Amino acid sequence: VAVVGPGLGADAATVAAVAAFVRSAEVPLVLDADALRPEVVAAARADRIVATPHDGEWARIAAAWPGAPAVLVRKG
Repeated sequence: VAVVGPGLGADAATVAAVAAFVRSAEVPLVLDADALRPEVVAAARADRIVATPHDGEWARIAAAWPGAPAVLVRKG
């Protein structure tokens, strides 16, 4: 399992690198905080992600959310 997000920031190059990592990941992923960006979520395989967004993060990623079998745990 890889946990991705806390402390990454929103720099475009960092977000692109995280999306590339997520796209090629062979392990389950927990996405939180700064990894909860539409381009990162869209790159993830739905059968390998758990996301833990608060309301603001959910608003940012909702359109990119792959749905089942991805797991969503909303905070707050």
